[in-house]
Amino acid sequence: MLSQKNSREVKYILSVKVPRSLLEEVEGYIEHLALAMVSEINGSSSANTYSKDNKICNLKLYLDSLDSCESAKLAIRAGLIEARHPMLEIETDTVPNIDWVEKYQRESPALKIADFYLYQSHITPPLNEKKSIIINASNAFGSGDHPTTKACLLTIQKLSSRGFKPKRVLDIGTGSGILAVASAITWMTHVTAVDNDAVSVRVAKRTVIENKCSNKVRVIFSDGLSASDIIRAQQYDLILANIFSRSLKLISKTISKKTKQGGYVVLSGLLDSQAEEIIHVYQNVGLNIDHSLDIDGWKTLVLKKIKKALTKGG
Repeated sequence: MLSQKNSREVKYILSVKVPRSLLEEVEGYIEHLALAMVSEINGSSSANTYSKDNKICNLKLYLDSLDSCESAKLAIRAGLIEARHPMLEIETDTVPNIDWVEKYQRESPALKIADFYLYQSHITPPLNEKKSIIINASNAFGSGDHPTTKACLLTIQKLSSRGFKPKRVLDIGTGSGILAVASAITWMTHVTAVDNDAVSVRVAKRTVIENKCSNKVRVIFSDGLSASDIIRAQQYDLILANIFSRSLKLISKTISKKTKQGGYVVLSGLLDSQAEEIIHVYQNVGLNIDHSLDIDGWKTLVLKKIKKALTKGG
C-alpha cells in the first residue's frame, strides 16, 4: 500500500538501504518530510517490510521537490551522525506523473482476514460475507495489507471468539478507520477513533459513513490522547494502538489509566526487537502480556489489565 499524507504531486523517490535495527529511527528523521514511505523487497512492494535474510530494508520516500529530497538527505545524515551510526546509501530517482491512489484502487484485490472481507468500491462483496468492510484507496494508512493492521484484525476476531464483548472501544492512530469499523461491526458497540493527522481524520470519517457505522463510531482529531473528549471520557474495555513504539512509550500511563480493570490493550506497529522494551514499560503501568502475534517480523502485543484482588482490611 502507498500511504500518502496529502494531495501534493509525487515527483521524486529517495531510496535508502536501512538495517532492520534502524528502520524506525530513520523513519523518524524524515516522516514529516515524505508524502509517503514504502519498501520494496525482491521486486515486491509492501509498506515498511524488510528482508529477513540480510536484515536490510530498502526504504523509499516519495517527495514532491528536489528541495524536499535535499532536506530528507540532510535530516537522515544529521540523525545518523548524532546517533553515531554509519552513513547509509541514498539514491534519488524521478517518477512518472501517476495518480497513485487511483492506481492502487484499480489494482488492489479484496482481502480476506479472519472473518473480515476488505474490498474497494469497484468490487462487489459476496453475499455470504457478513463482515464486509469497504476501504477505498486514500491518503491514510490502513488498507489491511500491512502485517500490523492484519494482526489487529486477527486479534479482534480472537477476542470475540473468546466471548469478550467490550462496551467501549478506543482506536488510537485510526488512519483509514479500518480497525474502528471492524470493532463496531464485530461487537455492535461504541467506538472512539482518534488520529493526529487531519487527512486521516477526514478519511476515517468517510470510511465510517461508507460502512454505515456513523451511529457507532465517532472520529476525532487528537494529538496523542490530549483531546478533551478523551480526557473527560470514561475508561475503555478495549484500546487499540497501531502506532510507532516511541509514541506507545510516551502514552503508556494514559493508556493504562483509560483501560478498565479486566480490559485489553492491543499494541501494534512494533518490530520484534522493540517488543521486550514495550512489554516492560506497560507492565510497569499495570498491563500484563496476555499473548502476542508475529507476522513478517512485526509483533503485536495483547495486554490485559488484571483486576486487583481484594485483600482483608482493604
